Amino acid sequence: MEFFYKYILPISIIEIIAASVGTYLFLKNKIKKPHTLIVYYLWLVIVFESYGFMVGFAKHTEYEYFGFLEDTFFQEGRWAYNIFRFLSTILFIFYFLNFIKNQKERIIIQVLTLCYIVFALILLSDIETLQLSGIPILIIAQSLLIFITIFIFFLNLLKSNNILDLRTHFPFYVALGYLFFLISTTPIDLYFKYYDIKVNEMYVNLRASIYLIINLFLYSTLTLGFILCFRKKKSY
Repeated sequence: MEFFYKYILPISIIEIIAASVGTYLFLKNKIKKPHTLIVYYLWLVIVFESYGFMVGFAKHTEYEYFGFLEDTFFQEGRWAYNIFRFLSTILFIFYFLNFIKNQKERIIIQVLTLCYIVFALILLSDIETLQLSGIPILIIAQSLLIFITIFIFFLNLLKSNNILDLRTHFPFYVALGYLFFLISTTPIDLYFKYYDIKVNEMYVNLRASIYLIINLFLYSTLTLGFILCFRKKKSY
């Protein structure tokens, strides 16, 4: 349980704080489309990570708890992780497309996204592939697609009046937080197949430490963005 209290609990707390702040402002009718996509994303994170915790806790207790998972397809959390990465990638692409006005750039991103969706669905439609621990080619494709999208977003931002007041421009917080998240996690996710504390404790602890730091940064950035951009006025 030390691993849970040291690495997982702090991340869960900051995720819930970010989702709660976003939901509160949404219910107060201060967050409009497309920013509601980020609120949906935060709750998507909580749902999938709750399932992951349930799977991990079941294994830790040798299925004394959540015993209904034992010897079923759902006793492993890898499939959920792969689906989550797919869904979150699409969600972020659609979010940033709302702030990219150049038609040629939008078409480039849309074509790349369509290719990614087809490629990912072909891979993930195979049950054995779906249950793999991190699919390197898919991780690279997802990261490159979002890197390109955020890069184009920043180019558009530099050409717009929003560059004069970044403090109240919520997409900037999303782009900044998620860009650092990808830069930090993509390299270690490529070696996710080694995630076994009995075999490679150093990798497990390194990955957990990096995820702790970058998740605290990401969700703190989103929370700060919610407060600064939507507490008093809309963000554009």
